[in-house]
Amino acid sequence: GALGQRLFEEYARRGWLDEQLVRSRSLYERKCARLLAALERSMPEGARWTRPQGGFFSWLTLPDGADSADLARRAVERSVGIVPGTLFFPDGRGTDTARLSFSLVDEDQIDDGIERLASLMT
Repeated sequence: GALGQRLFEEYARRGWLDEQLVRSRSLYERKCARLLAALERSMPEGARWTRPQGGFFSWLTLPDGADSADLARRAVERSVGIVPGTLFFPDGRGTDTARLSFSLVDEDQIDDGIERLASLMT
């Protein structure tokens, strides 16, 4: 609506948007670095992951024979959420991949969440 547009215009005009972008980039850079460090420390042999160049996700490739849908079901029981790769492939591929999001997760929970996830893969 018009009020929201006007508020956004004023927010941007005062430079607050630029300030927020600096804070947001710093926050997500820290979260991404923490996720990657936790993956490096905790993941079993055979697991691989992407280093995000933008966005809020890393793709995890599971060790041979692992199924991401099964892993996602077991992870929920340990209070860890992942998205099975099969949801991103209409042709049924992606059973060995999962999407890991770091945007909404509290920084302090990343290490523990990755450790829990890794423990389900061994």
